[in-house]
Order: sequence, then C-alpha cells, then structure tokens
Amino acid sequence: MDGANLTQGTARIALSVRTNPSFLLWAIRHHRAQKSILAEIKGTTFAEIALADLRQVPLAAPIEFEEQRLIGQRVQACDDAIQCEQHQLVKLRAQKFGLMDDLLTGRVRVTLLLEAATA
Repeated sequence: MDGANLTQGTARIALSVRTNPSFLLWAIRHHRAQKSILAEIKGTTFAEIALADLRQVPLAAPIEFEEQRLIGQRVQACDDAIQCEQHQLVKLRAQKFGLMDDLLTGRVRVTLLLEAATA
C-alpha cells in the first residue's frame, strides 16, 4: 500500500500501475482483510488506522494485472447479480404482502381462486 495518504476520516490509496483498482477493492472487502484491518484500528470515539499498520494488512493477489482484472470483473458481476436478485426478492415480498392482505381482508375471495386452480 505504498503511496497511501491518510487524514482523519479519509484514506487515499495510490495504486501502482501493476494493481487493478477493482481487484484491490474486492481484496480489501474480503473478510480476512477486514479482520486484519479491524484488528489494527485504534480509538473509540473516532476509529482510525495508522499508515504503517495499513501497509501491514496482508492481501493475497496475483502478480499479473490481467488476472487481477479478470478476478475483479467476475466478482463485480457476481455482486451485480446478487444485488439484482435482492431487489427482485424485495419486490416479490411486497407482492406477497399485498396478496395476503387482499385475501385476509376479504377483498379477494379465496373460493374463486381455489375453483380456478382445480378447473
């Protein structure tokens, strides 16, 4: 993490030309990196990490830029798919709530639905 510049509440990490930004983002978000970062954080009112401590956080990374790019791209695609599915789940739950409300309040007759399903 050479080239990082920290101020209170802000971190700027200057990447080398051999490091893919998308890959680094996902590497830092990985639970092992987060665990290491949390172990180094100091302060109770304002949590902060010293530059020297941040440089010691171990990150597993392939040497080849292209491999980093592909990994970052694929992880981002998976994250995008998860976000899409979560959005769809929220919509389906809202629809389920509305349908249950209609059925339980009597706005929609259940017997008509049962007859249609058996026909």
